[in-house]
Amino acid sequence: MTRLEQDETMKTCGQYRDNLARKVGEKLEKLNAATVRYPVDGKLIGDWREGEKLAASWRFWLIRSHPSIRIKFA
Repeated sequence: MTRLEQDETMKTCGQYRDNLARKVGEKLEKLNAATVRYPVDGKLIGDWREGEKLAASWRFWLIRSHPSIRIKFA
């Protein structure tokens, strides 16, 4: 999909704007919930303190900027 091709969610949101009907919203929620990818190791939440340390360190910028390092999802 390219940036200019809208999927069903984007088209519907553009059509209804701020007046989305409840049934339509629930349909979109189910449609998009099916696309959620969970971490392979099953850990949904980590220790925020460790995340804060990583974000403040140089390693975060190295990981973020290096194209060969990828987070693996299911």
